[in-house]
Amino acid sequence: MNFEDALPLAGIRDLRSFTDAWAIEVVRRDDKADYVQRILESRHDILTTQRLETHLRFADIPYRTLMLVRAVLRQLLNEPKYIAPTTAFHEKLIAQEQHFSEWALRPNALKHLDPKSVDIYRTVLKDAWDSDGIDNSEFRLLEVLRKKLGFTRRDHRVVELQLGHLPGAHGATNTVDEIEQAVVYLLKRGVVLRIQSVDSGARSYCIPEEIGDAIREIMGIELQAPAYRKLLEKLPVSVLRSALEASDQPFSGTGEFLIDRLIDGYVSPRVVLRQLTDDQLTVLLKNLASVRPDGTKEIRVRNIVKYYDRLEFTTSDPVTGTGPPGEAYVKYYLDLAWRRQGVLRAASVITKDLQIERRFEEATTALFTEHLGQPVERLEGSNHPDGHVNVSDPRRVLIWDCKSCETAYSLTDRTARQFLAYATAVAPRVASPMLIIGPDFTADSVPAAMRLKAQCAPGTEICLVTAEDLLWLADAWKHRLSKAKIASPLPWEVLSFTGRMTQDLLKQRLKTFSG
Repeated sequence: MNFEDALPLAGIRDLRSFTDAWAIEVVRRDDKADYVQRILESRHDILTTQRLETHLRFADIPYRTLMLVRAVLRQLLNEPKYIAPTTAFHEKLIAQEQHFSEWALRPNALKHLDPKSVDIYRTVLKDAWDSDGIDNSEFRLLEVLRKKLGFTRRDHRVVELQLGHLPGAHGATNTVDEIEQAVVYLLKRGVVLRIQSVDSGARSYCIPEEIGDAIREIMGIELQAPAYRKLLEKLPVSVLRSALEASDQPFSGTGEFLIDRLIDGYVSPRVVLRQLTDDQLTVLLKNLASVRPDGTKEIRVRNIVKYYDRLEFTTSDPVTGTGPPGEAYVKYYLDLAWRRQGVLRAASVITKDLQIERRFEEATTALFTEHLGQPVERLEGSNHPDGHVNVSDPRRVLIWDCKSCETAYSLTDRTARQFLAYATAVAPRVASPMLIIGPDFTADSVPAAMRLKAQCAPGTEICLVTAEDLLWLADAWKHRLSKAKIASPLPWEVLSFTGRMTQDLLKQRLKTFSG
């Protein structure tokens, strides 16, 4: 989210802190529009590398807070468009700390390091902690020793945890309040904003994209960690090992372990890709849509990095996730609807193009069951709609069919025969609604939907809804339920409509049928 989109969503207190951080003079201190205008006028000065580097020097805060501030910043830089809903961000950061703490306390967590080096570093780190905590000068010395011994920051954290110094101030993981304090510190440094969605009221942390891109350049982050991990997962273990050796970080172990070392050790993805043979590079490029396969090796390496940098990934793995079936594919819902094979292959959502339609169906089922609270009926055979829900009115049934396309879907009188068969099969009940879900719809689809309705049993509704609008509805309903702390299915009447359903119509019908 860029400055123009993010600033109007921030509160006036946060805007005041942001302008104070960058010494931006605001005349009307109670006028939100004035803050927004002044910040936009100062963008060029804010994005100056020298000024940004100054704002990223966190030398004025205690060591433990410094570690958390860095973790918060790093995690936000790994989020798509540098935005994360606050509650989900808290939960993710705490879960990561818990998982890492459990792993770090294993006996073999440091087996890849020289035992004498570990003993030296442990002794120095323990001494620093025993002297009333680590101050800034001690931390600088520890950084020198860490680099000299070939330790990564991950190794430092492992040694620290084994000494009994957990992330939080109270001998546990960081709390929500501590994470929020770290965000406030970054806000006062003019790096982060807290924003609130106008539509759903959901609160999020946000680094304006212009600032996030500039920080990544300063920190040398060529790829966000989720995108980098997806790239590394496609490479042979021997290549990962060679890349670590080329970066003076020789390690052995499983592919997953080596991937963690490459990411935590800030090894450039270009260094890794240069370890591929020409044949291996050719195989990799075959599965990346729109990436030119020709040119010198350095050009092809650069193009692959640029390609992955354009993709959006989250920190969870869509294939091995532990959530409900299909839920992991929801984050790629629009990519599935538009059949963006390159993105889906790079994210390991699919290995064959034929899988797209099935993944689209699974993600839609997850939207209805997990977000909209509608239990989906399991249907046997193949000649049936993709989804079937028994609604509260026994005379009606909700059904849908998914149509992924690279262009807008066209409903015609010929293609409508399939949906007429579905509507006839549910008799004596009526399909109200029967959803046709696609990436977009051609202009002639709406008249075709009306003609189809006329051929069906009275009360049938043929609703054309895009994947984007359905995803918006699912997110809005899920947010409403979490805020109200109740479990309630979406009223079927919201979607019982013939024609092209839009987001504005969805908002009106939500108010009408759900209060």
